[in-house]
Amino acid sequence: LQIIMDSILESFRILHEEREKLLDEMVQELVYKKKNSRCEIYSGHMFKRHLSRYMRCSEKLVEMYEDKDDLKKEEVSVISGANEFAEFYGRIRNAKEFHRKNPNFVDTLVSEFEELKKSREKNYEDDLPVDFTDEELYGRFLDLHSLYQQFMNIENIKNNETFNRLTYLEYLNIVDRMYDLS
Repeated sequence: LQIIMDSILESFRILHEEREKLLDEMVQELVYKKKNSRCEIYSGHMFKRHLSRYMRCSEKLVEMYEDKDDLKKEEVSVISGANEFAEFYGRIRNAKEFHRKNPNFVDTLVSEFEELKKSREKNYEDDLPVDFTDEELYGRFLDLHSLYQQFMNIENIKNNETFNRLTYLEYLNIVDRMYDLS
């Protein structure tokens, strides 16, 4: 990764490549046929994660293009100056030296997106980032039972005769009519 740190232009290229790969991944998430609601939910999470990363790359690119520290300007002047061929061959020599020292170096960006593709192909079997209760059926329903338990344990509710005998179904009716409170 030393080569990357030496070149601001290479950093631009890497960020643009990452944005392009993220865009491809988002398209693949949208067009991939999901076999069940669990896969649909996971796909939505993956899409959101890709979109957030895409936005971070874009923000970094905008910051780099503003070139407040004039690094890009300096590098462009170095590679387009009087010794541009010497600079070019020096950079090639550095790249070859890096790959000679690290023959098993795998581009982390490429390997990361290959893993994402494999994950999608195995239908996200065990990778769901959200824990659903059995009653929620992977997001098809909303289980409010734990909130009902918390509500019933509030000190004023325990001592209130009206709410003391409140059943779960009555609680759901109250929650369902929250819009009436405004």
